[in-house]
Amino acid sequence: MTVKTVFIALMVSALSLTSTHAKKTSQNTYFWVIENGTETQPFSIVRIYRVDNQLVYEKQLSNVELDKKKAGTQRKLNKILRAYTSWAQQVSELTS
Repeated sequence: MTVKTVFIALMVSALSLTSTHAKKTSQNTYFWVIENGTETQPFSIVRIYRVDNQLVYEKQLSNVELDKKKAGTQRKLNKILRAYTSWAQQVSELTS
């Protein structure tokens, strides 16, 4: 599985969340966290939280270890975060 495929899967999964997680948002209302496994058991877990530390999305990736220090990884995760934030704003506007 390529890194590009992983990020596309993450973006699609993040956008398919239900509206129960939507909230009136601003640009800095959400943040992402990466948890990586060991060298013998590589995996990554990407989590998106609201600023009140409520988990709104989690995706586990087997046999993939994302490097959060790489600029490309940060850029792609920030792009996913912006897409989720935009989606959450639209859902919030439609349901209010």
